[in-house]
Amino acid sequence: MEIDNLSLTASDDEVKYLISQHEVSIQRLDAEMDSLMLEIRRLQFRKSQHVDQIRLCKGRITLARRLPPELLANIFERCARDGWTRTPLTVSHVCSEWRKATEIPSVWSYLYVNLDTTDPYGKTDFWLRNAKAAPLHIQLEVQADTSHLNSIVDMFALRANQWKSFKRIIPPSEDCTFYDTGRRDQPHHGDTHSRLARVCEDTPSLQTLTISRNILPTPGTIPQHVPSLVLDLRGYRAPVFIPIEALLHLLQDLPHLQSLAITTPRDQPQAIIRTLADPLRIVALPDLHSLTVVGANEIFVLLSHLQLPQLRRISLCSSEDPLPYPHTIVGPALCQLLQQADVPLERLELYDLDLSSDDFVTCARHAPVLQELRLHESDITDDCLRGISRHCKNLNSLDLRWCGQIWGRELVELVRSRTVEEGMVPIECVTIINCSHMQEQDIFDLAEVTVCRLVMRDIDDYCFPFGCCSNERYRRRFHLRQLERGFRVGKSRRIIL
Repeated sequence: MEIDNLSLTASDDEVKYLISQHEVSIQRLDAEMDSLMLEIRRLQFRKSQHVDQIRLCKGRITLARRLPPELLANIFERCARDGWTRTPLTVSHVCSEWRKATEIPSVWSYLYVNLDTTDPYGKTDFWLRNAKAAPLHIQLEVQADTSHLNSIVDMFALRANQWKSFKRIIPPSEDCTFYDTGRRDQPHHGDTHSRLARVCEDTPSLQTLTISRNILPTPGTIPQHVPSLVLDLRGYRAPVFIPIEALLHLLQDLPHLQSLAITTPRDQPQAIIRTLADPLRIVALPDLHSLTVVGANEIFVLLSHLQLPQLRRISLCSSEDPLPYPHTIVGPALCQLLQQADVPLERLELYDLDLSSDDFVTCARHAPVLQELRLHESDITDDCLRGISRHCKNLNSLDLRWCGQIWGRELVELVRSRTVEEGMVPIECVTIINCSHMQEQDIFDLAEVTVCRLVMRDIDDYCFPFGCCSNERYRRRFHLRQLERGFRVGKSRRIIL
């Protein structure tokens, strides 16, 4: 009986015989399939070897492998500067060329020490040995565990001449000073922090001191030779109180300060105590050229108590929601600051702060060398902007974001007029983001006479972490419109998307 034919009259023995024959055939087929699968796996393995070799060959000719170590080190250093402090460790595991670049000491310049992590002393020692004699940018975070603080301070003291910047993050406390932990159950730590204060005094290369805590430092504890001071006074858990009197007392001991940045608690206007023993008190900072103040509107009272004859850049940022009317504190205080003397102000930045038209023009009148004006969420009008233009003949850059009262045609005419008026510096760049009365044709017309930006400047832009001015969808649509219109290459380069 054939294996493929089964008669209806076949006996049981014949059927069993056919089943056994089919089972034998299946076993042969399984064996053949196993042999073929083995061959497939062997071929797949050979294929993977070729793929690996191709990847290796491509890796040897890729741009990242062909960059010189010095350029790679510069890139890694910038990553560390922007907050990726583990960059040297991460990139050293990528390839031998990148590992070679991490042998350059400057890659290890940015050091973050958190005393609550495992073995902070060993990590710090490893980092400093790799940094060798490179300048150091140190960030020290002190939380609950201070058992390694003494030994780490000793390491820092040995390299005091390498300090370029120092940031101290301290947990909130009610009555501790910059060099105290505020923990009354550990009084012996006071000696350590006092020593750290003395180390700061002996750091001739220290350029920037950052204090991140919710209480003002005690006057006299900040080294007078430090040119740049950053005070981050935002509270972490409890409300804080910042007397303007105490802030002025702190600043009067720093006559050589060149750059000052103050950040106060968000949405806590009651935290600012405006009462002064002498309402007319003025603190002079004769060398200060850069001032940044971020916080609730009450903090801007500080401006009316400062004398800054060398001020070149001022940035004022409100942490509160924008008001539908001009701020009653900021405008008069800023005018009073600029009226004390015609300061050489070159850049004025106002974020979510609005002035009246009169205050805008008054500020412009006392800032005749103003070169750059940056406004965010402002109701400045076309007439007011023209008034500023008349007083500021050196104005060459405008950055307008969320300015709903600026009309595109008026802005185009203003920029054009400065290219032909005698004694006026032409506007070299105009940034337009989310201004409701700016039409596409206005942007094309602006590109005829100047560079027109529809995008934020860079990662250092104040709006970068908030995403309020990313403008991505509009920029994408605008780029497509450019292609549809066949915009000429020479002009398209003057529109930065």
